[in-house]
Amino acid sequence: MVIMQIGKTQNSRIKSILYLFRPNRTFMVAMITGTGAFAAGAGAELALWMTLGGWLLAVGGFSLDFYADRELDLKGPRARIRKNPLADGSIPPKSGLIFSVVSLILSLIVITLFSIWSLIEIILPSAHAALASSMSLSM
Repeated sequence: MVIMQIGKTQNSRIKSILYLFRPNRTFMVAMITGTGAFAAGAGAELALWMTLGGWLLAVGGFSLDFYADRELDLKGPRARIRKNPLADGSIPPKSGLIFSVVSLILSLIVITLFSIWSLIEIILPSAHAALASSMSLSM
């Protein structure tokens, strides 16, 4: 009997953590981000990294929304509709806030690193071509 309760508690905790990820919405945001990056000419590899960055940004944003709305989500129809794991006590609010901030920071790191790298890849060949052109003109 005790083993079943522990398994049930563990199962509900995992469901709460997964719900914090908001997979139905974050997947959509990630696909839009990756498609936009690819359509803008980023190439497949960079578009995949931008997809990851967009997904992390969406996860951080949606979980931060759960944190901000935890008191509102306890009352009225919102309690049935939202199923906020931070409001119902499945996940402590402090843990939810830490999860949000870490997701947002990881998103910033991924997007910044790969944006800067792609700019370097664009600028260096242009600078090289300009330098080669100016050297051929001076000769």
